[in-house]
Amino acid sequence: MSTAHTCVRSALTQAFRPSSCGTAASYSVASFLVPALVRPSRRSIASGKRRSKDTSPRSEDPISRARDAATYQFPPKPAPRSPRSCIPLPPHGARNDIQQWLAAIDPFLPAHLRRDKTDETPKGPTVTSLDLAIVINAAQDVSLDILAFVGLVEGRWPAVIWMAKKLIEDGKRAIEPPLQPDPSANIKWPESERPCLQRLTESPIRTERVRPLGKPKSTLDDFTSAPDSINLRHVAVKRALGQLWRSLGSMILASAERSPGEALVMPHVLEIIAFLHHVGLMPDSIYTYRPHENKYALQQPPTLHMLSSKILSALSDASWKAHEAFVKAAKPAAKPSYFLGHEIPGSRYRVQVTEIGPELWLELVLWSCLHGGWTADGIAILQQVASEHREHGWGLISWREIILAEQQNAPSPSRLSKLFPMNGEAAARDADRARSRKTISSEVVTAFVDSIANKLRIGVGLRGSNPEVVVEQLKTLKDFLDMNNLSLGSISWDSVIARLIESGAFVPEKRPEALLRLFQLATGFGAEITTLNASDTASDEVHYFFEPTTLPLNLLHRTMRAFINNGDLQGTMTTLTLLQQHTDENKQKSLQQFFEMLKNDAPKQGQPFTSSLPPVDFPAFEVRMPVPLRARLLDLATESGMHEIGRWLLFAQDIDGPLIGRDLYNHRNIAASIVRFGTIFGENDLVMDIVKRVGTWSETHGEQRMPTEVLIALLCSQLKLHRWDSVQGMEQYIREASGFKPRPIILSTFAAELLRLSTGPEEDRVKTQDAFTDLLFAWEDLVLSHVRNELHCILAVMSTTDVMWKDYCSQFLAFSSRQHIKLSTDDFNRVLSGILDGYGSAKARETVLTWCHMSTAAFEAHRAPGGLLTMPRFQVGKGTEYAERPPDIEVIQESGAKLTLQGRVRPNRQTLWVIFRKVQEEVEQHRWQGKEFSITEHADVRATLRWAARLLYKLGYDYEDISLDMGSVLVELAGLEPPAATNDSERLGAVPRFGESASASTHRLAIL
Repeated sequence: MSTAHTCVRSALTQAFRPSSCGTAASYSVASFLVPALVRPSRRSIASGKRRSKDTSPRSEDPISRARDAATYQFPPKPAPRSPRSCIPLPPHGARNDIQQWLAAIDPFLPAHLRRDKTDETPKGPTVTSLDLAIVINAAQDVSLDILAFVGLVEGRWPAVIWMAKKLIEDGKRAIEPPLQPDPSANIKWPESERPCLQRLTESPIRTERVRPLGKPKSTLDDFTSAPDSINLRHVAVKRALGQLWRSLGSMILASAERSPGEALVMPHVLEIIAFLHHVGLMPDSIYTYRPHENKYALQQPPTLHMLSSKILSALSDASWKAHEAFVKAAKPAAKPSYFLGHEIPGSRYRVQVTEIGPELWLELVLWSCLHGGWTADGIAILQQVASEHREHGWGLISWREIILAEQQNAPSPSRLSKLFPMNGEAAARDADRARSRKTISSEVVTAFVDSIANKLRIGVGLRGSNPEVVVEQLKTLKDFLDMNNLSLGSISWDSVIARLIESGAFVPEKRPEALLRLFQLATGFGAEITTLNASDTASDEVHYFFEPTTLPLNLLHRTMRAFINNGDLQGTMTTLTLLQQHTDENKQKSLQQFFEMLKNDAPKQGQPFTSSLPPVDFPAFEVRMPVPLRARLLDLATESGMHEIGRWLLFAQDIDGPLIGRDLYNHRNIAASIVRFGTIFGENDLVMDIVKRVGTWSETHGEQRMPTEVLIALLCSQLKLHRWDSVQGMEQYIREASGFKPRPIILSTFAAELLRLSTGPEEDRVKTQDAFTDLLFAWEDLVLSHVRNELHCILAVMSTTDVMWKDYCSQFLAFSSRQHIKLSTDDFNRVLSGILDGYGSAKARETVLTWCHMSTAAFEAHRAPGGLLTMPRFQVGKGTEYAERPPDIEVIQESGAKLTLQGRVRPNRQTLWVIFRKVQEEVEQHRWQGKEFSITEHADVRATLRWAARLLYKLGYDYEDISLDMGSVLVELAGLEPPAATNDSERLGAVPRFGESASASTHRLAIL
């Protein structure tokens, strides 16, 4: 090798292999020339060892840090600064008082618009649209509408118009997204005509770049100045514009309720809408009408399209009247003036605004919110409309049905033209005007239903809406439609439920209560096909999307399964009650409709009573609960000790029969559950019946053989009842059976019974220990072949509980080994229940702390509403996960044998729920005995409860879920406080902690 090559090799070696002592050698390449020097190393373990040798204090100089590639870490991502307003916000305790907000804004208004006209103090700093937007958003967080109050209550319309114009002074720039260049703007296709899809997909296409014909509309500065993240100023201003739409909706609704003698509201509203038109904030698509070929497709009614000229004329009149109000007094005759034969513009001014009712203006505002991206604000307006339950409240009208009916009755004049005449000579009849008074189209409600179904939060930052809030909004709109006997018309509510579930915004395993709220959108028998906009106007047959589905039943089945997994018997029975009520109501409606049809089609005198009506096949007439779900429901009743619920499931005397009928006894899952129930509660005849039904004759053994599931259920039940003679007989029976594989549930059940007898009579404990020893030695080959890992984990858990159990388990752990923990959460919870009964809640807490995973970075949930995990702000690397792994658990025997276990058990809601119930039992026992907790005991109980609540929070459950699990007594004992809801305006720009979303960081429990 040449000298030159040697020198290069040496330089590269020194450059890419940093010194272990952290300082660069004199002959090494500078760090700014070799980027590898400043990249963080992924070998976190090795770097930790090197760091441990260096005991000298480190300098925070970034240059010195950059020299050590092993220890350098990139600085944290800079947090976006929250925008501030020059208008001071009222104190937190006074923000519910509207007068405090008006007092804060008043000094920043022009002098002639202030409430105190004598106040001649100079105006404060120049107010921008962002300053005013932040204040309006903060007032919205406490449900206050400043613009509507100043206008409707105080009558200061010039101030309202000034604030509205200040908000929209930036025009479309305030709401437009960042510019994106078109990559195919200057591509020339080889052919003049469009190629077919086959040509585009099966053969290559050659394109050429051509010089653009015209000057680009956007400059390079426009593209480069766009922010690379969310622009908080853009968010604040757009949200304030949404509040402006809400205020306009409130003003329009108020004008419809006022008598003709009261102060006029609409001229001021039209002036603001006219200015919105002027700056380009009114979407042009609201006036576009494109009839769809499918009459059931979602589309906008033609009202705004047909009346666009009148709308623009009215807005022009309102704007002109605002600027030239003095014309009315100067020229009362309104005669035109001419100069050189031409009329002077403005000399003949139309004082009266074009007569358009508030219904059309409200429709215009709603469609503007929908097309402009202010869906949440449009929903708020609709909720305000639907909340008016007075005698002459607002209603809905289906323009699709009106147009279809008029097409069939052609060439009669259009009802639309009667309601809104197109020429000056035409006039609407009083009946037509009365029909359309205080109504909006059902199509706009359907459009908002379709829109908010796509706005769910799915875990990407703070985008989207809370799914529970979305469900409440949909429920309000559904009730509004049902009140007017209208359906969605283009889709069914079952399809909306399917869209919400498939969006991934719900996690039933964590938030089954959210699915119960979602079930409120389900419709019953004939609820949609009997509505006005689902009539036979379009066709003689019911459209396909009105066909009934089993989706509501499936939703309740999934909810019930989630409650059972959490061990929540109350939630399970509530779901079962809803399921039965839903099916019973459908049957009742079907019978009612059947007899109404018979009444309308009564047989003639002398004819026999016969029914030619076809049978109705509706899928929601029966609960249709899956067999495994029924078995788990019976198991939950057995584990909870609810004997009456179990008997009701098996022997109910209802008309429909019991939920678990005799026709299901032969099913293996059902049979095992019935055996567990019958054995625990002494239903011996029922158990014998099941054994005879499921048993099969074995020619080899010459006797009846039971299925594995039933055999294991019977053995575990005998273990819980401490019938050791029966257990010994079943051990012999199983040892002689071929193909039997023991399950971990047998070992965990046996271990739980051993731990329960820890503080009991010694005689019972010795008998149980002997039975467990006989079982392990009798099944040695079976256990070591199939459940060796689970056996070692269970024995290790018992060894860490007490010295007595460590000595007992040492006879089974005579060899050193190293293995991962594969014990399931259910088996661990079963062993934990024995520790709770034998030692109490304090020892159970120690066991969970020892054996369950508690690492924050890899364990804490990044929550969003609905129980969904959100995308973390930073991604945890593999090296970090390895470095933060929990230490190994070592169980060392006196003989020197050492069992090393790696990993932890992942707890669930049931792990903490049983601890809560044990603490509640201990508290009730102290009170029943008339004892009072000492200061030390009270502190221990409080610490246990707060620890369990903190762990539930890390599992992804909110305060409502935690308080539901604990109960009011334990919540008070633990001193838990609900998190304070932070206003969106203050939360804007907040930086979440590492590993959690911003929503979680602002709604943390007080104990964290």
